[in-house]
Amino acid sequence: MKKSLRCTGALLLVLMLAVVSIVGAAEPAKLNFWTIQRPNETDSLGMCLMNEVKAFEKANPNIKIEYNYTENEAYKTKLQVAMLGDAGPDIFFNWGGETQAIYSREGLLLDLTKAVGKDYWGLSKALFSNHIYNGKIYGIPFFPTVNTVWYNKKMFTQYGLTPPKTWSEMLTVCEKLKSHGIIPFAVGGKDAWTILHAFMYMADRTTGAKLYQEAKAGKARFDNPAFVKAFNMLDTLVKKGYFPPDALNLTWGDSCQLMMKDKAAMMAMGNWLFTVITNENKTDFDKWDLFTYPVVEGGKGDAKGIMGAADGYSINKACKNPEAAIKFLKFMSSNENGAERFKKSSSLAALATPYMDKDTLPQMKKIANVLAGASSLTLWWDQDLPAPMTQALLQGLQEILASAKTPKEVATAMEEARKTK
Repeated sequence: MKKSLRCTGALLLVLMLAVVSIVGAAEPAKLNFWTIQRPNETDSLGMCLMNEVKAFEKANPNIKIEYNYTENEAYKTKLQVAMLGDAGPDIFFNWGGETQAIYSREGLLLDLTKAVGKDYWGLSKALFSNHIYNGKIYGIPFFPTVNTVWYNKKMFTQYGLTPPKTWSEMLTVCEKLKSHGIIPFAVGGKDAWTILHAFMYMADRTTGAKLYQEAKAGKARFDNPAFVKAFNMLDTLVKKGYFPPDALNLTWGDSCQLMMKDKAAMMAMGNWLFTVITNENKTDFDKWDLFTYPVVEGGKGDAKGIMGAADGYSINKACKNPEAAIKFLKFMSSNENGAERFKKSSSLAALATPYMDKDTLPQMKKIANVLAGASSLTLWWDQDLPAPMTQALLQGLQEILASAKTPKEVATAMEEARKTK
């Protein structure tokens, strides 16, 4: 009898363990996904991301994604408090550069170098630049933007001009436009970041992307001759009258109006400018085109180096299901999903291969080709440099426009700001 009871008890125990095992196996891995894209009809990109979450969950029923939206500015504070307080999400949106480095420096992010491998998941290798810290990848680029020179194509044709390939040719184009009463470059100096967009490529094409990274890290200085030369190039445009005479009284919106009203011919700006300047007449797309910034004779910059950003997603090192998180990001980065996001929301993809259909505007295809073929990506300086240096830089650019400081003085002020903690 006792033997029978022992056998029965053992059998029940085995059955109970089997049931527990089955229940445990059925419990899905949960991933908390934080982003700034709102998943409703007011945000087409957010809707695309939510659809990707649903498609991924359908294909992977053992993984559950919890979509968590927070408005842009509130998100920055919320994320920092959570991450530094050991309560961060599994996967989260970030802008790369310094906004990501504050976490990678503290060892809070999952190293994705091996996961990405040598094929970079089919994404443009250069766009990983602002997600790298100490040679390791801590984020995946998804939403790139790039600075190019946008120009009035009809105006160029009217005056027999072609996009310049060198800095000398750029000055010739500017002089020809000025002689016809056209402002060569639109800039809204009251919003200092617009001057920065005009200046960054002067620095990149003169110094090269590597020297900028060294200067940012304190291994080189912003007041060395190469950077001073770039500030002098900006000063040259000011003294020759190639910017609006009242540039410091103009906002970013004012500078766009100069373009739309055919008072200015060019603007160095991110790809979002195309949407702005075609907003009033959605059929007049042929009026505008773009070119990448010309090389500087004797400079060390690469003609395929770009200034911009590649916002993306990182994984918390404390994530309990890192393999599932990596699988989700790789799913999101597919050509199919990138193409769908662009089709539904006009959000550019970080893909290294074509993803736009035959009906896409040629300007957008050109931007995609610039991103895919980039040799390097340097993040917008005002998002990449420490706050004191950024403040000194933006103020200095305005002072050059006002002829209040020399290029050398502005470069020196940046280095002085480095000492501020």
